[in-house]
Parts: sequence; structure tokens; C-alpha cells
Amino acid sequence: MKTMAVLLTVSLAAGCTYSLEPLGTEPAAIDPAEWEGTWQVADEDVPAIEVEVVDGASGLLRISGVDEDGERHELDAMVRRLGDWTVVSVPLLDIEDIEFDGYVWLLVEIDGNVATVLSPETGAFRELIDGGWLPGDQDDDDLIVGFLEPHHLELIAERRGTLFGSAQVARRIPSLTSTLE
Repeated sequence: MKTMAVLLTVSLAAGCTYSLEPLGTEPAAIDPAEWEGTWQVADEDVPAIEVEVVDGASGLLRISGVDEDGERHELDAMVRRLGDWTVVSVPLLDIEDIEFDGYVWLLVEIDGNVATVLSPETGAFRELIDGGWLPGDQDDDDLIVGFLEPHHLELIAERRGTLFGSAQVARRIPSLTSTLE
């Protein structure tokens, strides 16, 4: 999980929420000018990451960064729409030491050079699964959201204010090449 924290700029502590598929209703068309660059959170213990748009029309990103041992890692991510929100989903098999064939996801809102990133609230998702509103299961401290039908996605979109929290703010930092131009 440490690599995930480095590459996604958020700390995903014990008690993560995963899903069997990317979260969202459809791929989001993304503008490279809005997404690409070097992003840094205020927490100095979390290194900056690089974001590259691989295919803007299909909402495909490549996220890369260097871990605490100086080793570079890359993850491919899918950007999808969920109501009026943008969701970034990362396949867990792309993350070392994880053997679960699913996804971790975050809500992302970009305004200029500032990105607000919200992670799922495991307890809130657990309540919906325990109440039969969403398919899913619990594995130790982790919650696995099952395959979602359109009405499940609508429910998540409607309740995003209570289902997502732990906001992190990342700022795009100028690259050396852009400051020399």
C-alpha cells in the first residue's frame, strides 16, 4: 500500500474499499492540459507524482512516481464519470504485493493547478453493503464492492457527500522545463 500512497498522493490506510470493476458509468473525456504535470500534496512525506494522459478521449492516464527507496513505479488508471463527479480507478494488479483482481478508486476534482482528491469512506460503504443496498463483502479490514448495476451507481452518485471524505489537496508544481521557457 505504500507504493499506492506515493503514486496517488493519498494515504490509503488499513480498511480500504476496493471494487471488482472501475467505478463510474462511462469513460470521461479528459483534457491533457488539465491533468498532465507534476502534482504534490502538502504532506512532505508523500513524494510528487507525474500524471500523463495516454488517451484523453478514453480517459486513460499513466501515473508515475518514485518510492521511498528511489525506485520508479508506474500505474495505468481509468478516468470515469459518476454523475457530475470524476472518478480515477486503478487496477490493483498493477500495484506490487497485491494479488486481488479489482480496483481502488478516488473522486478527483481539478480546478486549475489544484486537485481535490476524496477517498471512499469504508464505514459508509459497509453500511450500504450490510443493508443490502450495494453488493459486496468484507475481507478482514478491507471492503470489496461487488459488480454494480446502474441503480447502484446512481445511489453512490447521490450519496457521494457521505460516501467519500478524507480530502487531500494536491497542487500542480511547475516543471523545470516550463520555468526555463
